[in-house]
Amino acid sequence: MKGRAHEYQGPSTLTFFREEPDPLPNDPEHTKRIPVARTLIPSGVENTILILTTGSSDSGNEFNVHFVDADPSSFPINSIRVFNATGVRLAGKVGTRNRYFEPGISDSFSLTPFIAEGIPVAFLVETNEGPKFVFEKDLEYAENRRVILLLEPPRRRGSYKIQATNLIERVE
Repeated sequence: MKGRAHEYQGPSTLTFFREEPDPLPNDPEHTKRIPVARTLIPSGVENTILILTTGSSDSGNEFNVHFVDADPSSFPINSIRVFNATGVRLAGKVGTRNRYFEPGISDSFSLTPFIAEGIPVAFLVETNEGPKFVFEKDLEYAENRRVILLLEPPRRRGSYKIQATNLIERVE
């Protein structure tokens, strides 16, 4: 994925900070740490991927923290999971499987049949004018990968085109 693996031992409340310059007369390089996200670690979590998404105005956090089970039994090599962070239910297709994608993480879909030519992925949202495509593309991945396809709201107000980011882990 985008970050490094970290081992954590500590309190069950996990806080993320952003550092900002806060120069002092005797220390011009001084910085202050501002909390941007706080979460409780669910009990029983051992091997997880943390995803931070933009927080809602009522959450009090700049970012929301999501836990994705990274155990190989639920997220095997050569698979893709969809993380729907749009806040709305999407209808979609990953590979040959049609289904609904509620906000949050999906089950795994195998990439193995699609390594050579790419995996077709498409998502729609229901509107007053009927269903609208919000994303459609054939995605190509190399072997020995685990992928989270992160779906986020559109950048522009009034747009239906969602943002999609590949979070890819090379598994050796």
